[in-house]
Amino acid sequence: MSVISKTPIALQMWSLNPVKEIDDYPTQLEKVARMGYEGVEFAGFHNIPAAEMRKLLCDLDLGIAGSHTGLQLLRDDFDAIVDYNLELGNPRIIVPAVPQEIRESVDTWMAFVDEMLELKDKITAKGLEFGYHNHAFEFDDLGGCNAFDTVFSSTPDDLLMQVDMGWSFRAGQDARALFRKYPGRSKTVHVKAFSATNDTACVGQDDVPWAEVLPVAVETGKAEWFIVEHERHNGDAYENVKVCLDFLKSLR
Repeated sequence: MSVISKTPIALQMWSLNPVKEIDDYPTQLEKVARMGYEGVEFAGFHNIPAAEMRKLLCDLDLGIAGSHTGLQLLRDDFDAIVDYNLELGNPRIIVPAVPQEIRESVDTWMAFVDEMLELKDKITAKGLEFGYHNHAFEFDDLGGCNAFDTVFSSTPDDLLMQVDMGWSFRAGQDARALFRKYPGRSKTVHVKAFSATNDTACVGQDDVPWAEVLPVAVETGKAEWFIVEHERHNGDAYENVKVCLDFLKSLR
């Protein structure tokens, strides 16, 4: 049996952004469940009360892998965000990116680290987990170092490292090396395609050696969820994320 066979697969709901004018959010969730996804990661809650959202997910038998929540939202409305996630039953909050002014230097990144540590202490005190999700820019040279290492070498293991494997490979980084450098910190990982020749490739149609990478995510990164994220669609967004899901299931 494959080491990844028991790792559930969720969809980052941002992947369905193109269909927001076609289907309301409950309909999107229903279609995701019908495809065979086992959970979702949120990128906003669309003004649906937490109790209603919890019931909807329960009725659809969808688990919660986490929620992407912007840094500014946490700054502006911390208590309401934490209370919502607690009522929903979401176990973790992930900051998905940072504004441009944080990306300028080691000093600005270190100031971000300080803020993240303060937020982590407050969030974990409430019983939730907290972490950061990378793009490609975290691997840009900052004069002999990069932001990815600046963040994760300066923080304790309980600040989660949500590796976006597609962005990592796009930046010339092998995600396996990231898991080995910072083991045990990646309870959730993003499964996103990277192709040097096709920007709209789905997972399994791309250049990432998924059959080799995903076991390292589980064994070394300690991934508890694989989260599909597909943003650059070719045709129907639902069909694209179903292709990604079917490929991952074929590896089990």
